[in-house]
Amino acid sequence: MAEKLTMKTAKLVKGEEVKLRGKLGFTKYLTKPLQGEELEKSCAKREYATDVPHYEGTLINPKIVAKDKKNPTDAEKVIAGKIYTSKDKDGNEIKVYGIEKKLNKEGTSKILFGAKRDDGQIHKVDVQGKALMQDQEVEVTLVTREYTYKGKKGLSLFLDSIVFVNGEPEFFKAAKRAGWADDDDVEEAADEEVSEEVSEEEVSEEEASSSVWDD
Repeated sequence: MAEKLTMKTAKLVKGEEVKLRGKLGFTKYLTKPLQGEELEKSCAKREYATDVPHYEGTLINPKIVAKDKKNPTDAEKVIAGKIYTSKDKDGNEIKVYGIEKKLNKEGTSKILFGAKRDDGQIHKVDVQGKALMQDQEVEVTLVTREYTYKGKKGLSLFLDSIVFVNGEPEFFKAAKRAGWADDDDVEEAADEEVSEEVSEEEVSEEEASSSVWDD
């Protein structure tokens, strides 16, 4: 049986990147943090949820853009194991990756967003506080960085950036409340998708479905 990997047992390399491509699912808390009363309500509804203020969203039917599909890195294997199966609002089976970035102690953390121009160059875009439309194709990049917890140092994968691969991001025009779409069905369906457990489960190369690797 293949050796099982977790973020702790994987042989991570500092500065190594993992890229995923897919379409945005739940976007409400990608451009504003989930915190305060909203965070309390979220924790009460969900069995597996962090009580630390953070940004979160979902990437639908993601594909890992592997450097070498036949020989994926440990970091790529770990992320592949975090992609889970769910269903959309129509009952169709989908693959989902949970995007998350915790706020720092100062509460100033933000997700870096970019958009790819026609010439292939990426430029920074400001989406803070705006309501991103779903189904936009993006490339999500995670980077292995060093962290210190209770005096001990380690390596883990952290969200680095989200890039819109087909030009400028699109936003909802109609709004029910400041900055958010007047579409309860969209938000409720997305809440169901993100409520699935996204934990550091042990995964093996055999258990990581081949469907999550980009051709």
